[in-house]
Amino acid sequence: MMQTPTPKRRLSKLPAFLAAAALLGTTAYTLPELLEQPANAATDLSKTFDNGAPAAGFADLVERVQPAVVSVQVKGGTIHTTRRKMPRLPRGHGMEDFFKQFEDRFGGKKHRSPRRHSSSHGSGFVISEDGFVVTNNHVVTDGGAIQVKFANGDEHEAELIGSDAKTDLALLKIKANGKAFPFVRFAD
Repeated sequence: MMQTPTPKRRLSKLPAFLAAAALLGTTAYTLPELLEQPANAATDLSKTFDNGAPAAGFADLVERVQPAVVSVQVKGGTIHTTRRKMPRLPRGHGMEDFFKQFEDRFGGKKHRSPRRHSSSHGSGFVISEDGFVVTNNHVVTDGGAIQVKFANGDEHEAELIGSDAKTDLALLKIKANGKAFPFVRFAD
């Protein structure tokens, strides 16, 4: 038995038909313009960008700035962790006994959470010869002793000069009296 389309079914196909018609009409209108480009429109890109010097790549950039890049390590104080209590289930719940046994075994007062030492790691770069370093705020927030390490293995203590949570930037100063550090220059 063959079904005839209902008015509802015809209406659901109408938006798809209108969209297809609009797309086809737009293509038919703009296609002749696209096909009639002048013969000299194509240019040889190799001539446009060939200035005799090889293009600088990422490896060249890394080689140039690597001496000024540092690893930032922040060691904080001791954190006392707390354990969450097990959820309280309604009396008679099928898992009530299981959670009670689990809490008695692992979550009781006799099982205190261990102390943890906080630390964070990040990277940064030296921006001045006298040892100012830009890094991320989230790396140094609530931290303690700050160490910076260069790619050549040199390590120095640093202090937090200022930070901005909105931009996630922080400024450090390497504690090394009179030492000149490799640094990167900001572009104009």
